[in-house]
Amino acid sequence: MKSLITLKQELMNEQTQNLYVFGGEENAIRKVYYEKIAELRGKLKYIETVKDLFKELEKKSLFKVNVTYVVYNDMDFLKQKEKQFIRLLRLSKKNTVVLVYDEIPEKGDFRKIFEDYITIFNKVTDDIALKYINKANHNIKIDFANRIRFNCDNSYNAIIEEMNKYNHYTESNDDAIDAMTYAMLFFDRKIEPTPKEFADAFITNNRYQLSQYYKIIKEKNTNILGYLPELYSTVSICLYFVIYGKWDGSTIAYNAGNYWGRVKELRNYNLSYNKNDLLDIRWLINDLDINIRKGLMKPEYAWEWLIGVIL
Repeated sequence: MKSLITLKQELMNEQTQNLYVFGGEENAIRKVYYEKIAELRGKLKYIETVKDLFKELEKKSLFKVNVTYVVYNDMDFLKQKEKQFIRLLRLSKKNTVVLVYDEIPEKGDFRKIFEDYITIFNKVTDDIALKYINKANHNIKIDFANRIRFNCDNSYNAIIEEMNKYNHYTESNDDAIDAMTYAMLFFDRKIEPTPKEFADAFITNNRYQLSQYYKIIKEKNTNILGYLPELYSTVSICLYFVIYGKWDGSTIAYNAGNYWGRVKELRNYNLSYNKNDLLDIRWLINDLDINIRKGLMKPEYAWEWLIGVIL
């Protein structure tokens, strides 16, 4: 696989190859790169499928015309036999071809044959996202820039869209539409809590945090079965603390097979549950897990049951 840094350096040095395979979710950045390739190698031409591309590449032409062919998300080609992949390698030797996929299989003949031609365009890092925002509007303060970055999930595609909207509002002659108005219209991205985060809020009886998590979990229809093992483990570790004390309980919890880092972390929490509470909660969590897997409890009701009955 070719890194984005290597690809960028090659193009800056005007070094090109005949075949590229671009993957990842950042289609706006991908477009910048294959347009740069076309600038160096020949005019850009979009082709619907690799099957159509083969017809183009096999044409007998009186005059050599430099063209950069781009084929976007031809999923059928991913399923072809190895000989079709070799055919593309052969035909692209005198041309420039860019295959673009949102997602490339991790295994299979396609990955095996084209591994050295693949570059993945992932979301950008925090600092790069902030640079993009500042480039679009250098008057944005850092706190608001970070908010835009976070809500765009460091996606260059989303940053472009949001910054276009922001600049539209701020450049308007209508005083009623300004940056503050935009800030009020900007909906903050909601992140699903991890199983550990949910268990932490649960075991510390942080009702405000639980209510926020519950809203997100219900909105995203999150599978509760991914949360119950961590919750059960957390309750069990804390039960050791309550019965044996934090220090002896830590040793016993670790010897019982629990991760030491998690034991030390939980040891510092202020617990509002007593021994009987934790025993009941642990039994109820286990019973809930069994009932869901047996079909006795519908998953869509499980979160309400967990929050309502146990708490």
